Amino acid sequence: MAKGITWPGYEGPTVHFPGIPGIYGTGIVVSLESTGRTEDEMRGLIKGSPLKIVDLKESNKAKGGEDA
Repeated sequence: MAKGITWPGYEGPTVHFPGIPGIYGTGIVVSLESTGRTEDEMRGLIKGSPLKIVDLKESNKAKGGEDA
């Protein structure tokens, strides 16, 4: 299943976390594939940050989108 990284509940301008690939902000889900990192690598990088790894399909449904 495809995964992504997001900042749940965040509302504000886009933010870059040093050392973590991607730009995060309101409603943004960065695909794990686009980071060029494995899930385990990303878990290590986001540890201690407000970012979470989510299933892209579930994230899309939560936003009112259709199944992929």
